[in-house]
Amino acid sequence: MKNNKCVTMNFIYGDFKLREIKVGYAPIKQPIFDQEWAEDMYQRSNKLLSSLKGVKIIRPEGTVTTEEDAQKAGELFHKEDVDLVLMESINSDSGILATIMGQKASVPIILWSTPEPIEDGKSLKANSLCGAMIIAGTLRRLNLKYKHIEGYPEDLEFQKKLKDSINVLGSIAALRESKLGLVGYVAPGFHHASFDEILVRKTFGVQIHHVDLSEVFSEAEALTKDEIDKEIDEMKKRGKIAEGVTEEDFKKTASITLALEKIVKKYGITALAVKCFPEFQDLFKFAPCAVLGRCNDKGIMTACEGDMIGTLTMVLENYLTGNLVFFTDIIDMNDKTNIGIVWHCGQGVTSLAEDPESVTYKPNFLFNLGLTTELACKPGPVTVARISERENTYRVYAFEGEAVKVDAVLRGAQMNVKFDQPIEKIREIIFEDGVENHFAVVHGRIGKKLREFAKWFGIESVIM
Repeated sequence: MKNNKCVTMNFIYGDFKLREIKVGYAPIKQPIFDQEWAEDMYQRSNKLLSSLKGVKIIRPEGTVTTEEDAQKAGELFHKEDVDLVLMESINSDSGILATIMGQKASVPIILWSTPEPIEDGKSLKANSLCGAMIIAGTLRRLNLKYKHIEGYPEDLEFQKKLKDSINVLGSIAALRESKLGLVGYVAPGFHHASFDEILVRKTFGVQIHHVDLSEVFSEAEALTKDEIDKEIDEMKKRGKIAEGVTEEDFKKTASITLALEKIVKKYGITALAVKCFPEFQDLFKFAPCAVLGRCNDKGIMTACEGDMIGTLTMVLENYLTGNLVFFTDIIDMNDKTNIGIVWHCGQGVTSLAEDPESVTYKPNFLFNLGLTTELACKPGPVTVARISERENTYRVYAFEGEAVKVDAVLRGAQMNVKFDQPIEKIREIIFEDGVENHFAVVHGRIGKKLREFAKWFGIESVIM
């Protein structure tokens, strides 16, 4: 897989913007079997590909039949810097065409075969599946990464599989182009959240950019009153104000939020992990909990306590779904109800609130400095996930479930999740494997996508 320079993302999934995913389409057609069938399948496949959103299809001229065709297609894919190659076995292939294109493009490959149309007393029309087996055996020996899918272009289930796989590979490409900002470092005592920067780079291709807290404070102090007042107005539109909250609390929240936003733009940073204590409290007389929630509301995935791998997990979930992400602890797991409470002290994402009218800014109850943004999160299907750093590798954990209505709301931001699998089993895995306490929660069941993500990198996954 490629390791490209950092760029500004612009794909399109729902309202979420990332760059277009470049797909090199390699329609392999041989003269051995039914050519009328092959041409029809080629046209039907092109019709499907042209309908995909957020995807740019890079096409060679016509089908790939000769070695010369394959050479030209491979050069085109390399020149256009495609994120993946969709290699369709329209009919049987010897493997040499796949070899030429696969080695030249040097990107992950989705290998597509179609079912054989069986007609009594008739000859084979396509032999697509066998051709795909030939290609798969060839790619494996060449050590080229691939995934096989099968189905007709009009099959809705196949379309979903294709779109999901393109989404995963596009997210991987985007991740490799991402620059994550580490503001300060890991919070004191949070050894479990420490990370190997070179391992992150080597495994995922992600760049880490270090930001000193002094730069954040300097940017905050340089802001104009108009900039700060505008941000305060926007914040107040999104929540009620509890007793004890001061204008100074809003001023500091707004100024740190804007400072982080300026730093993100200045360095081309995608997301942030912020060391939220003790320097903020000692030097700025402030706790930035509400700041982190505000950054997430703005689409800047932000984790607290300097948890860089937590941030990485948030970015991945965001890319896979286009949804905002809630960075949490799991604070309770009830065996009788099979409900777990995911919670954090006050970095609530107002866009995720079940009832926008109930969002409340309150005095920070942990540090007695600054604000918390407090709310209960909206219901719906969710995935609670964590990329966990192991010994010189990673493992992906994902637990699917349904966010349900929160009856007893704790101080802070909260979501109650009724898990699909027995919570006793989930708890056992977390503790036996020593999984870190921070999880990223996103609306949508994406366990299959996370499993596929892990497979492309050759790392283990635990998906439940």
